[in-house]
Amino acid sequence: MKSVSYFGILLLAVTLVACESDDNGPRSEICDILAEVNRSRFESADDTNYTIESASITGDCLTVELQSGGCDGSEWEIRFFASDAINESLPPQQSATIVLDNDEPCDAIVNREFTIELTPLEIPNERSLIIRLSGWDGILEYEF
Repeated sequence: MKSVSYFGILLLAVTLVACESDDNGPRSEICDILAEVNRSRFESADDTNYTIESASITGDCLTVELQSGGCDGSEWEIRFFASDAINESLPPQQSATIVLDNDEPCDAIVNREFTIELTPLEIPNERSLIIRLSGWDGILEYEF
């Protein structure tokens, strides 16, 4: 009987560890995803399979509405990568991009909104940051 209990506990532990793995990037407790500062991922990002319809910052979250082909957008996953290079200006500026993983087989034009937690972009001794988001011409000032 003890071996069955140990096996059950072992199986539960393996399942919990496997569920903690997330290939879709870090998760946020306040937004859909967490921004990542990663120069190599930023520089190699493919951001050509969508357009940004709107972008705005409220609190610590950037809200973006993306448009791309698909069925309904429910299977879309995004990642947000910022360069680690900071342009010295007042306020400082940082370049960023969004990567959309879209494997939906339909050809409809679909819009979907995402929120991105920006706290990893905060700079010590600064109060704000201009985010230069690839594909968006508007000014995005993040105040923290």
